[in-house]
Amino acid sequence: MSARLLDLFARGGLPLTAIALVSTLLWLLALERYWYYARGWRIQLAEELPGPHPRAVLLPVLEAALYRNFELIRSCRRMLPLLGLLGTVSGMILVFDVMNAFGTGNPRGMANGISRALLPVLAGLLTTLCGLALEADLRRRAAACLRRVRAALADA
Repeated sequence: MSARLLDLFARGGLPLTAIALVSTLLWLLALERYWYYARGWRIQLAEELPGPHPRAVLLPVLEAALYRNFELIRSCRRMLPLLGLLGTVSGMILVFDVMNAFGTGNPRGMANGISRALLPVLAGLLTTLCGLALEADLRRRAAACLRRVRAALADA
């Protein structure tokens, strides 16, 4: 990692690192879902159709597969602004510690605390907005795939 990125994470503190980890998990789960909607459901449908399962069982199985990991994606998305809020609280505690030790005569120390408070909030809100867009798009794609599965089962 570059020195600037390491400095950014140092200024944001532990909550910013947690936001990066949770948002990485969110993106990995979303990428897996995008792959599944592009290829996986067709593969699974082709494997299940010749099998001994009755057609009435296939639809719930494939529907569950289409919506797999949605709750985990939603949980990650909901956790991100809370981690940003945690960053705000920890940054403000740092500001108050500086004010307690030096009064208002140490603007650099206070700015460090404010930076530590604002960076995680910004990161948490931005990643939450991305997560909202991802979740909406994944729901739309899952519904479209479900329509195709129903049509394929009706034709088979």
